[in-house]
Amino acid sequence: MHYQKINFLRVCGLPAVAGVAAFLALTLCSCAWMTAQTDNEEVKELEQDMRAEKRTTVFEKSLAQFGLMLKGYGVPETPVQSKNIGNQTAEQSVPSDLYVMVSTTISKIGKPLIFIPYDVQYVIGETTTGGNIQRIYPKVVIAGGITGFDQDMVEKEREMEAEGGWAGASGGGRLSTQGGLSRVTIDLSMLDYKTQAYFPGVITSNSILLRKDRLGWGVFAYYMGNGASFDYDLKHKQGVHAALRTVVEFSLIELLGKMFEVPYWKCIDGAEPDLKMAERLRDEFSYLPEDKQALKLKKILFLHGYDVQRDVPVIQGFEEKIIRTEMNNLKCSSMADLYIKLWNSVPVEKSSVRIAIEDRYRFREEREKQRLTEAENKAKAAAAEQEKKQQEAVMQAKINSFHANVANGDELFKKQKYDDAAVFYAKAAELFSGEAYPAQKLKEIRAIKANAKAETDQRTSLCAEAERLFKSAENSAFNQAGYKQALQAVQAALAADPDNKKLAEMLKTINTKLDKYKTVLGAGKENEW
Repeated sequence: MHYQKINFLRVCGLPAVAGVAAFLALTLCSCAWMTAQTDNEEVKELEQDMRAEKRTTVFEKSLAQFGLMLKGYGVPETPVQSKNIGNQTAEQSVPSDLYVMVSTTISKIGKPLIFIPYDVQYVIGETTTGGNIQRIYPKVVIAGGITGFDQDMVEKEREMEAEGGWAGASGGGRLSTQGGLSRVTIDLSMLDYKTQAYFPGVITSNSILLRKDRLGWGVFAYYMGNGASFDYDLKHKQGVHAALRTVVEFSLIELLGKMFEVPYWKCIDGAEPDLKMAERLRDEFSYLPEDKQALKLKKILFLHGYDVQRDVPVIQGFEEKIIRTEMNNLKCSSMADLYIKLWNSVPVEKSSVRIAIEDRYRFREEREKQRLTEAENKAKAAAAEQEKKQQEAVMQAKINSFHANVANGDELFKKQKYDDAAVFYAKAAELFSGEAYPAQKLKEIRAIKANAKAETDQRTSLCAEAERLFKSAENSAFNQAGYKQALQAVQAALAADPDNKKLAEMLKTINTKLDKYKTVLGAGKENEW
């Protein structure tokens, strides 16, 4: 031992003189395995305990049985999340967070419970870096924390009796505290993820006794709900963590049992029934309407192996016979009594097998429905695709016709065949009323035709006036002034209608007449007549 200690100091790189001083300090410290007070057997024991080993807890078997119970009572797959279960006390020797213990315990229970990690930073980080996380959102959330740490409950060096047995452990004898006895309390509750409201009555509060000696904290005894308690003794520092893990596992069995309304205490050796919970379920059943009572009772009868119509909220004739038989066998005075007794005595292993068979049958049935639905959807999709193609073909033909009518209208418009062009533009506008181009061209044609009509009306008016003045001049003897007025009117009419032959003849006649006046009277004397 002495040689090993000197080598240990050399590895640390201490000088010789300093090493001797440090060695003397170590031999006087409280770590017994480093001092002469520790014998070889104690060192071997500590070394044996420090080796890696598979740790099992008091409730290892209970957790597995509880998972089977949840299946046997038909609890569906439920995503569960936990908040950080922190240390609400000022005690530094107690872990600051029990989240990992809670997540491990849920995983030990297994299906139908699915643990959803509570790690916001991870999700945000993955999303930021482009990760596509298909999240499953929890249905219920566990909350709570270490709410109490009562130190030195027993005076130092005082001896006390310690005896009892629970969960497969037993022990007894007199215990000298030598460092005080303390108690740690954990409170847990359950809330709805969507509403963030706590479930009434779904709460636990359990404690554990710890003993502190010269080797550190260790477990002395467990005192929890339903009369559960037993004695236990660890001489390691890790005794605190082992104790907290045990009380966490027990508390979760109790909490989840209350949440899913199953007789959880049956999974724990030595635990007494939760009479308050059973009474609460009995009262709740009594206040339900008859149809809901029938559904709850049929579910329990199904778990007991009876072939009942679970989805029909009315008790049938053959089901009444089953109920009467069970009431006689169990000596029940009411439907509520029958429900509670059947609920408390579900054959978990058989019911879990039956539910598994039922689930497989339902899975096959749902898969067949899904197959038929997929086939139907595929046929609908094919029909929709065909209809879409037909609609696209019709639309394309409509578009082609639109462009053809517009092209024909433009060609005729260039040739100034406005009436014919208007026919094609009107067809295009009828095909797509929202298109602006055909409407614009029709508006232009209307404007052109309006201008043409105005010009025609003007020509007609000028021609009529010229003809009137010409006739007036013709009907008057020696009316040189009349011919001059007629000349101006005819010239104005010819300017508007240069191809008018009648006006040209009038102009020729007027010019002949005026020339005669010029010959007879002499040049420059035409106006003296």
